[in-house]
Order: sequence, then structure tokens, then C-alpha cells
Amino acid sequence: MALAGSSNIGFAVLDNQFRYQMINEGLAGINGMSPAAHLGVPVGEIFPDLFHQIAEPHYRRVLSRGLATHFEVANQVLPMRPHQNYWGLNTNFPISNRNGRVEQLGILVVEVTQQRKLQRVLHELSSRLSGNDGERWFWYAHKIQDCLDRFHDVLGLSFEVLVRAQAADSMEQLVRSVEALDTRLAVMSQLVSEISLSFPVDVTEGQK
Repeated sequence: MALAGSSNIGFAVLDNQFRYQMINEGLAGINGMSPAAHLGVPVGEIFPDLFHQIAEPHYRRVLSRGLATHFEVANQVLPMRPHQNYWGLNTNFPISNRNGRVEQLGILVVEVTQQRKLQRVLHELSSRLSGNDGERWFWYAHKIQDCLDRFHDVLGLSFEVLVRAQAADSMEQLVRSVEALDTRLAVMSQLVSEISLSFPVDVTEGQK
């Protein structure tokens, strides 16, 4: 099932063979493929290296233990996006059938590539400048870094709430909750974009 509508939050449901059963346009866009092209295809077939090295142990833990897991894909090149390095926060959670048996898992993904690049630029900028300019930019960078840290903390807590809500209610409720969180995330992403434009350093620097 392909979910309509654009989103800053990638969302998908995998079966116990880690094949895509449901995916929204947000995650399909991150992966660089259409939603329909994912359906029935194992994650490991699309992302062989990332799947075996990072994702698979978390997915298997979700299915075997029935507990949510979290990981970050950091500074990686995705097969369908070979010209840009990628960072993404991932939350994985169990989905039980009517008998309480875990047969599927849900995944929530937020791309934080721009935020991570901005953090790197802030660090490099504050270390390069000296004197009054250095002090001013260091203060500015510190404040923005605090803002980014709070953003990631709130995002992590929001994902925890979403996962607990799914366990208590239904998949339909989870989808509605994702949409509500997505609206807030869109505002924060716009803010990060505006901040990036104010710096004398291109946020694409140092991505390799």
C-alpha cells in the first residue's frame, strides 16, 4: 500500500521478511524511488550494505523481542542518491496481529542531512574565526547548536509517543499522529533552511 501525500517523516511497514508492505511518499523520496516500486521488495535488495551493516540487527530485535529500537544512518551514500551524503534518524517498532504476535514492524525515518551539515559548519566556523568576529560567531553558533539539540531531543520523544500510541490504538491512529508531527517538523526544517542561508559558508561543505 502506497500512502499519498508528501511528508517530512518517512513511514513504512515491513513484513517479517523485511519486505515493504506500506510506504509513504516521504520515505520513498528519501530512498529515491516511487512508493509503488518499493512494495513487496526487501529492504536488503534496495540497500544491501546499509541493511546488513546497520538496519538488519535492529529489525530482527524488534521482531524477536517486541521492543522499539533506534539508530542513525550517518554520512552515507544511498544507491539512488549517489551525489549527496545522507544522515537520517530511524525508529523501528513492533506491529502485532490480533493474537498479539509480532508479524510486522513499522519504521519512522526523518532525514537530518541539512541539520548535520549545519552542525559541522558551525563547528568549523567557530574554530576558524578569531577576535571579536570569532566571539560573535561562537555565541551565535552555540545558540543555534542548542536549538538543533533540542530539536533532535523533541523529535526522539515524539517518536516514542507515536510508538506507544500505535501499540495502544491502531495503525490509522499512528498515521494521523505522524501527519500531526509532520506539520511541526516542516516548520523546524524551514527554520534550519533559513538559518543556513545566513552563514558565509555553504552548508554543503565538508559533506564528504
